[in-house]
Amino acid sequence: MFWCNTGRQHSVETAQLDGSDHRTLAVDKVYVPYSLAVDLPVKRLYVVDMRMDSVHFCTYDGLQCHQVIAEVRCVVVFV
Repeated sequence: MFWCNTGRQHSVETAQLDGSDHRTLAVDKVYVPYSLAVDLPVKRLYVVDMRMDSVHFCTYDGLQCHQVIAEVRCVVVFV
């Protein structure tokens, strides 16, 4: 599972469903992660950065990050 920590230490985190293997992902150039979506078929995370008003995607390990959209105010995802 994946989630955004929007407390004092902003981060994107991951763990197994039983809570084991908890890790903080180093998502490059995402300063205040606000929300995320998981793209299961291609194994990507899409992260909304509230500070930079942008959307980034990265691999499940937080690497290979790319900015998708800049200066965005709202994102709606249809599955």
